[in-house]
Amino acid sequence: MRRWTSVNRRARSAPTVHYSLVALVAVASLVGVMSTASAHTRTATATQAAAKPTLRIGLPYSAFQYYKNIADIPNSGQSGALELSLGYSSLFHMEPNGTVVGELASSGSYFNPGTGAQKGFEFTLIHGVRFSDGTPLTAAAMVDYLDFYAKQVGGYQGLFGKDPKFTAVGKWEVRMVLTVPVNDMETVLSDVGDFWGTPASPACVANPTLFTNATCGTGPYKLDTAVSVPNSSYVYVPNPYYYDKAAVKYSRVIEDIIPEPASELAALQAGQLNFAYVASDSSTVSAARSAGLKVESAPIGAYQLLLNEKDPSTSALTNSLVREAISYALDRPALAQLVGPGGYAEATDLFPVTDISDPSYAGHFTYDPAKARALLAQAGYSNGLTLNLALIEARTQDQTMFNGVAQELKAVGITLNPINYTSPSSIFSNAGYLLTTIGNTTQVQYSSWLSAGNPVTTWPADSYMVSLYNKAIRATNPVPDWRQMLQYESQESYFVTICSVSGIWYVTKSVQGVDVTGPRIGAVLINELSPS
Repeated sequence: MRRWTSVNRRARSAPTVHYSLVALVAVASLVGVMSTASAHTRTATATQAAAKPTLRIGLPYSAFQYYKNIADIPNSGQSGALELSLGYSSLFHMEPNGTVVGELASSGSYFNPGTGAQKGFEFTLIHGVRFSDGTPLTAAAMVDYLDFYAKQVGGYQGLFGKDPKFTAVGKWEVRMVLTVPVNDMETVLSDVGDFWGTPASPACVANPTLFTNATCGTGPYKLDTAVSVPNSSYVYVPNPYYYDKAAVKYSRVIEDIIPEPASELAALQAGQLNFAYVASDSSTVSAARSAGLKVESAPIGAYQLLLNEKDPSTSALTNSLVREAISYALDRPALAQLVGPGGYAEATDLFPVTDISDPSYAGHFTYDPAKARALLAQAGYSNGLTLNLALIEARTQDQTMFNGVAQELKAVGITLNPINYTSPSSIFSNAGYLLTTIGNTTQVQYSSWLSAGNPVTTWPADSYMVSLYNKAIRATNPVPDWRQMLQYESQESYFVTICSVSGIWYVTKSVQGVDVTGPRIGAVLINELSPS
């Protein structure tokens, strides 16, 4: 049995000292001690609170632009973790170096529920935590959220297997019994994990439409929809029920949605932003450094083509020779240089994972347009074909990558027809889309993208891949099977990986704590930030 005990990242007082101002006034009235001194104290406290600065963050997009439910969000890396950490706290927290410590959970451990190792996990909640609507976080509330999340579609719900069981043991302990083993559960339940460990209030769980107008978590801030402008500016104010008041360093946090890096840089130079995320677009890095900004970056994932065998407009992609031809048609080093000069992108054809590497296989598909044309002819497409392809975002860098891919595929006889991206479900109406897939552990990536049971999987069940996965999750050392599985996925070109990319942040001298690292997939978290 593995036992894990947290060393929480912030020292906390006993829950009983977290009185509200209303409660303090009521008590003072009862004992008749509303003295001039106490009035001065309250005035000083109010002045100190008012003096807290506003934090303004530039982001190229917001999760709220595409998703209206926390359970639908497909990843928590890069800016997603920052945005989520404003309104939601997680059971565990990952430090920049990858160490996992307690957050809402004080302890956690694996146990064997009679079905095998690492299919059971239990954790104990800290006391005194409340959601932004004032409801206490208890084991029962956590179980309600876990049951809710397990029934949603679109995120990481398949990771725990079919029909996982969650039980409240008393007021504070939660027991999880899964139908498949899960490695590294603390990371999965952390603030850079997969939203399983990020509880939402019972009211929102019971009525998910509430997610569209509120953040429903236990985080330090809450969304102020009255002054937020959808797709433009999202304003957060302190959560009055947050359990760690000392961690709330700002009177407001504003996310300004600015798709283009050049515009973000201009806003930073004008003093309108404290820091900004430019995703994996390195086109303004030199200008940012010249302007005196600190540039932080870390590997976050890879540019990929997700090919859809279920596309109703063509049956071509059901033929593995066509998918293989696409892989040989791409000059990956040239495309990497096109979008990430200076080392911010590197050619690779392996699906991005964070727990294993396979340098010997990273160059399996060398650039060979003649071979690509021969494979197309062998598949019966000597006269070429047209494929519909969508872009998730219309940033300049993504358009540059799309144009580069289109040019190279055109040279071998494949024409790309660009389709507007409207929602996650749109991938089923065209041949696929160009996206940046965020790195994660192999088990999480499989359940999120490669598993036939996942709703975003765009190809039929592959029995060989399934067998490798099932073998790996039960192995003492899963690395050989993970490596073989990813090699096979690359050979089959279900995903055509083009190049790895780094997430890039520009930081002014007005903020500290922007710590971007590879183990955290480039994530920045609100409680680590403070005014300089």
